[in-house]
Amino acid sequence: MKYLKQHSKLLKPAALALAIIAVFTIAAFTPLKPTMVVVIDAGHGGNDPGNLGTGRYSSTEKDITLAVSNKLASYIGEKMPDVKVILTRKDDSFPKLTTRVKIANNAEADVFISIHCDAFSSANAFGSGTYVMGMHKTEASL
Repeated sequence: MKYLKQHSKLLKPAALALAIIAVFTIAAFTPLKPTMVVVIDAGHGGNDPGNLGTGRYSSTEKDITLAVSNKLASYIGEKMPDVKVILTRKDDSFPKLTTRVKIANNAEADVFISIHCDAFSSANAFGSGTYVMGMHKTEASL
């Protein structure tokens, strides 16, 4: 105890220095998460064709969403190489909705983008619909 009282002025800076060294040592060995994880979900797929449109074209929503998802994943990969992109489906399959959620949760996704296509019988209709869900399950987050 006598030693501590005599050298207390030295102990505080020494303890601080050791704490700083410990923090930097731990940080040096902690794996870093990629800047951002984006999960892209191509809506529908498999036996679920999604929107069939007006019959004017032979494409189905499941095919269009898959093509758009692949294009978006390629674009992000080229323009933002530090962003990790995960697709919920890469072919004409139908992962269950719960599986799609698990993929995003297991990847600790920062962003989940679900691609869908709307259709309308009028050729004058145009534009897109965008829905953003907040962190809480309330109507206010829409």
